[in-house]
Amino acid sequence: MKKIILFSLMFLMFNVQSSFSTDTLTLKYFPLSVGNVYKYNYSSSAGLNYYYKVRIIKDTVINSKKYFITSGSFPGFGGSLIRVDSATGNLYKRFNSGYCSYSPYEILIDSLKAHKNDTAYVCDSGVKHICVDTNIANVLNMSVRKKAFERYNFEGFVTYSYGYGIGIFGTFEFSSFGSGGDWLVGAYINGVLYGDTLLTGIEKLNELIPEKYSLYQNYPNPFNPTTTIRFEVPLSKGGLKGVVSLKIFDILGKEVATLVNEQLTPGTYEDDWNASQFPSGIYFYKLTAGNFSETKKLILLK
Repeated sequence: MKKIILFSLMFLMFNVQSSFSTDTLTLKYFPLSVGNVYKYNYSSSAGLNYYYKVRIIKDTVINSKKYFITSGSFPGFGGSLIRVDSATGNLYKRFNSGYCSYSPYEILIDSLKAHKNDTAYVCDSGVKHICVDTNIANVLNMSVRKKAFERYNFEGFVTYSYGYGIGIFGTFEFSSFGSGGDWLVGAYINGVLYGDTLLTGIEKLNELIPEKYSLYQNYPNPFNPTTTIRFEVPLSKGGLKGVVSLKIFDILGKEVATLVNEQLTPGTYEDDWNASQFPSGIYFYKLTAGNFSETKKLILLK
C-alpha cells in the first residue's frame, strides 16, 4: 500500500500560483546540514512495522543551486537530492524528468513559507496541496511549532508534518488500501542528539582497536526491507581517523546508496540499509578505505 501511494506522489508537480506568504523562520522548518541523521518508524494497517535512517552525507552545487545528498530518502520524498530555496521557502528535490516548466529538473515537495489554508495545485491538474495545521506538536519530547500539509491524489491523501528546528517528523497516509505513516523517533541535528538515539547514525559498538579493516556479511540475508552491515576500522597510518566509504550497488554495478562517507575513529561499527524504495534482487555492498576494498553480496526479497 505504501509503495503505491509514494510512487504516485513522486511524480507530483506543483503549480507555484499559490497564496504562500512570507515567513522569516522558513529555513528552520527543515534545517538541512551535512551530518544530520534522522531515524523513523514506519507502521501500517497491513502489519508492516520497521525502522529506517536518513543521513545527510554531503552537499553539492548544480546550476548554482545548493543541494543536500542523503543516504536513504525522507518520508515520501523518493529522492536523495534536496534543497530549500531561501527566497521562496520551497522545498525541492532534484529530478531528471517529470518536472514542471517553472522549475527545470526539480519537483516541489512543500512550501515552508505557507500559512494555514494556503493552497497549491499539481501542475493545473486539480490535485491539491494544502497547509492544514500551524499549531504546536510534541516531537521527540519537545513542544515545537509545526506546519502540516495534506496532499490529495486519486487514491486518498497523505499528510506531512514539519517541526521548527527539526524537519519532517511525521506522515500519515490513507487510501482504499488502508492507512500507515512514518514517525521520527530519534535524530542528530546540528550537533545535538534528540529522542531515541539508537541507530540514529552509524553505530560504534566498542572502542577496541581492530588490527585490520574487515567487512562482515550483512544480517539478516535475505532481508526485507532493512538489513545491518558490520565493519571494522583499524588505526590508520596517518593518525586516529581514516576516511571510510560504504556503498550499495545494484546487479549492473550502478551505485544506488551511500551509507558512509566520512572519517571514522578506530573501532567496530554497524549501519543499516533500508531498501523499501528498491525492487527485489541481488545487490552488493562495498567498503573502501585507503588501499583497502572489499565487496559482499546481499539479497532483497519482498
